[in-house]
Amino acid sequence: MVKLAELQQSFAKIALSDDIEIAVKEQQLPINSTPLSYIAHLQIYRNGVQAGLKDVLAEKFPLTQKLLGANFFHNLSLLYVRRAPPLAPSLGNYGKGFYDFLMAIPPLQKLPHALELLRLEIMMQACIQSTRSYTPVSGNKVPSQLDPACKILESPFDLKTLVQNLLANAPISKEELHQKTLFFIYRDHYKSYFMAVPEALQHPLHALFNAPNNKTPPCPELMAFLSDRGALISPLPEK
Repeated sequence: MVKLAELQQSFAKIALSDDIEIAVKEQQLPINSTPLSYIAHLQIYRNGVQAGLKDVLAEKFPLTQKLLGANFFHNLSLLYVRRAPPLAPSLGNYGKGFYDFLMAIPPLQKLPHALELLRLEIMMQACIQSTRSYTPVSGNKVPSQLDPACKILESPFDLKTLVQNLLANAPISKEELHQKTLFFIYRDHYKSYFMAVPEALQHPLHALFNAPNNKTPPCPELMAFLSDRGALISPLPEK
């Protein structure tokens, strides 16, 4: 008799397979034929599982989907779902390997600005998913520290202009986007945001991220920049 755990694993492999008939034969499931064949039964669940995971990726990376086009993104998502199924019950972190996966696909290597946009969206998702065990502070209050959910992204492209043109359905010129820019990614409640960092603050912000435990307060200009975006926090007292 097949154990329940083994049956569940076989079902999961079939649900995420490229070819359901081959997958069913490989798993050797003890299924009796019915008027609606067992393959047709499994196909219903397989379609639902894969469609649900594709929807997760589309919801997390809407800008990348808009840039690549719905059909192209659909096909790429389907490939990823079948090659990289979720490893945890929660789908909060699902898709964080999507960038590395697409990097290995030759046609995408000709669209580096699209990959950079995906990298930005992945970092914004990671910012949202980060747990919060501290209280935001306002003003230049000390002691305070950088919200560990915040991130910086140094990109060879002006992603801000790319996003603005994308949302406005304006023409996108890859040549005009070639501008090395440092972006600061932060969150406000359950949303994440990004913005280009002024040139004067780039060096001190880099220094802050490279030495997060440094007790020396950042320069007043950087403190104000971070405070205005809710990026300074007051750690909860240790128990």
